[in-house]
Amino acid sequence: MHIGSMVVTFFCAVLYGILSGDSDTGMVSLIFCVPVTLICTIVGLIKSEGKTKLLVIPVQIVIWAVCALLGVHIFKGMIAIAILGIGALVLFHYFGNIFGSGNKDADEEIKVQQDPAFADRLPNELIDEEGNHWFRDYTGSNVVRYHCNTNGQSTELYEGQTTVYSNRAVGNDGREYHWN
Repeated sequence: MHIGSMVVTFFCAVLYGILSGDSDTGMVSLIFCVPVTLICTIVGLIKSEGKTKLLVIPVQIVIWAVCALLGVHIFKGMIAIAILGIGALVLFHYFGNIFGSGNKDADEEIKVQQDPAFADRLPNELIDEEGNHWFRDYTGSNVVRYHCNTNGQSTELYEGQTTVYSNRAVGNDGREYHWN
């Protein structure tokens, strides 16, 4: 079934139900609404596939029957359903906050307490045991590369192979680095 054609048919039938309550506009509304419904039926049949093609015409007949019989009263039912739905959402939200568990707060605390990433625990400049200054020139997901301008060497410190203390680190290259 093509949902768009069903929606147009519904509003067309509701319009007919409203206008048919007045004896002067009943026939005019029928002349207007029937061609729109026929166009929607044709579109619904073209757009539908398989077994749903068989449901287009019966569903539109049911829509027309309900709207024609209820007329203006259909809006009273729609308003009642809308009011009940909004009331249910408000109550659900209100009681959900009262009786809900504090899982969100616990999740946020866990995220805050996580250890910083490997690269965040190391500074931009390291000093080795010989007094050479090493400057960070690359940061990856689990590797930090430093370059020493004094001796022209570079080193890569890998997470899991480098031990980081509060203000010093023992690299996987065997050197001990510190920072201020």
